[in-house]
Amino acid sequence: MKIRITLKKVLLTNMFLLTYVSLLSQTLTEIKILPSTLNEISGIIKLTNTSFWCHNDGGNAAFLYELDELGNITDSIFLDSINNVDFEDITKDQSNNIYIADVGNNNFNRTNLVIYKINDPTSLVKDSVVPQKIFISYLDQTTFPDTNQNVDCEAIIHYNNFLYLFTKNWSGSNMTKVYKVPDTAGSYILSPIDSMVFNGFITGADILNDTLAILQMGAIDLFHSFNQDNFFQGTKETFSFALSQKEGVCFINNNCLYITQENHNFFPDPKLFSLKLSLANIKENTATKDIRVFPNPASNTLKIATKNNNKTSQLTSISIIDALGNIISKNRGYNITSINIQQLLVGTYTIRVSSAGKTINKTFIKQ
Repeated sequence: MKIRITLKKVLLTNMFLLTYVSLLSQTLTEIKILPSTLNEISGIIKLTNTSFWCHNDGGNAAFLYELDELGNITDSIFLDSINNVDFEDITKDQSNNIYIADVGNNNFNRTNLVIYKINDPTSLVKDSVVPQKIFISYLDQTTFPDTNQNVDCEAIIHYNNFLYLFTKNWSGSNMTKVYKVPDTAGSYILSPIDSMVFNGFITGADILNDTLAILQMGAIDLFHSFNQDNFFQGTKETFSFALSQKEGVCFINNNCLYITQENHNFFPDPKLFSLKLSLANIKENTATKDIRVFPNPASNTLKIATKNNNKTSQLTSISIIDALGNIISKNRGYNITSINIQQLLVGTYTIRVSSAGKTINKTFIKQ
């Protein structure tokens, strides 16, 4: 859509000038320059280890494209009888039903917001499908256009039989709202269930098990160990990388993400990147001192103690993560006071400790 692209060009021009230095800290691995068919790739999901589905942004034809793990287009499906007004993101449920969020709203005045649902694309016998429709509107939007400029959603996930939308706030406050939507066809009026201030605009999201990924154009925020759908109450980790027009994100596994980039004047070509969640990315929590890990360095045993008289009655899980981001051991239970680390190779590791609803990362050295 021409208006939306113009807004993004102005935005990215300013951000590029302000954040040029951050380009030196590139941590993404480029998988492939995608074909021009996907110049405005805006969302991506993983269906199998060799099957990824994606779509273009608003104004393009209503197609879903299948990619292999190297970014090659291998198939496509046409969503019949609909228009791509502003496809912004895509998600799936445990049955591999796919949901496409046609909820982009850069002018803040849309009254035709809809999420399209189709069955597992591997079960389709035709190259086209008429999707089910989940119509939505916002109870807290009282003006059209919205004067608060916070009804543009570009990120969606499916979690525990519901869909969740995350807004991209254009007002400057960066307060992102969360809306919860049933995953069945119908019409729904939504109220925000949560909100949080981010450092930038939210452009995509994905969830794997108990980890939520929120994409910005120059960063990923991961939320762990949240209760039910209180995502922002979980432990937050931020992974920064070079700024570009990044629009889609999906988990490959617990330790790796795929991220897509639209073609842009400053950042040419649509691209597929991977981000390894390595030890270098995992930030040690310093805001709380509730848990102590010692000695450090350690040879045989690593001890864990809480602030309250060294009691660990509320510990729920302890994980050891290696330098590549792989979880190499995990213990669950209560009264865990020490871990045998004799089997570890010499090197640097992260221990992730959950206690009383908090998750803390600590770096330690095995000698």
